[in-house]
Amino acid sequence: SVAFLVDGKHVVSGGREGKIRRWRVEDGEEVGMPMDAGNSVCNIAVSRDGKWIVSGTKSSLVRVWNAESHEKVTAFKGHSDYNVCAVDVSPDGTRIATGSDDKTACVWSLSTGQRLLGPLEHNYSVAAAKFSPDGSLIATATWRRDSVRVYGTQNGRLLVDVPIQVNSPLNTSLAWATDSKQLFALSRDGNIHCLDVSTG
Repeated sequence: SVAFLVDGKHVVSGGREGKIRRWRVEDGEEVGMPMDAGNSVCNIAVSRDGKWIVSGTKSSLVRVWNAESHEKVTAFKGHSDYNVCAVDVSPDGTRIATGSDDKTACVWSLSTGQRLLGPLEHNYSVAAAKFSPDGSLIATATWRRDSVRVYGTQNGRLLVDVPIQVNSPLNTSLAWATDSKQLFALSRDGNIHCLDVSTG
């Protein structure tokens, strides 16, 4: 998994070795010490303000790191003993969305690890979880089952449920328009679907 920092000059990566590394784009040099995630890294997200790096691992742990110092800020067990396949940080940097092989999605406090919403039940592994740009919605997608959903982040209400089989088991198949009214989903047949979330 890879993600750009907000400055566009650095990228962070994580994978099977269980390390998260920060790289300088200009010359490809590693910056600072690697962050030890403790197990294979399934997904990485960076907060919009560039302060935090969040990782989800195969050990069900979610970890938050200081993006500058690489120090671990907090860690919590997100989904019993199942892989955390997807992570995202809310636009205001206070919440984390996760999706897991336990067929659920949740929203957590970034600072404390307390669960704020969920578990939101699905019919298969949740491969993607993305906050809308205004933070009021969360989109999810399941892997190997036809389901792209949109929930309200305040009450967990299911607003949209569309039978689309996403293209990847990673958190890369969903993208929001900047106005939070449209959601784009890449399906396995190579098509990009545009969902008007404002009308359901």
